[in-house]
Amino acid sequence: ESFHSGISEVTPDLHRLTGYLDVKHFSPEEVSVKVADDYVEIRGNHGERQDDHGYISRKFHRRYRLPS
Repeated sequence: ESFHSGISEVTPDLHRLTGYLDVKHFSPEEVSVKVADDYVEIRGNHGERQDDHGYISRKFHRRYRLPS
């Protein structure tokens, strides 16, 4: 079973979790991946930046249960 949530795709199987996450608006320093208990957590955060339309800030948090 795959899960699609717009910017991510995660496919669990018996022994692993495979995922793809669109982080094109974040630099590597702005993204963190941590494993805690039975979950992998992926976070991204960047402060306010100027773009063509004014200022924008972005933040995301994804949490996925690891296979047993």
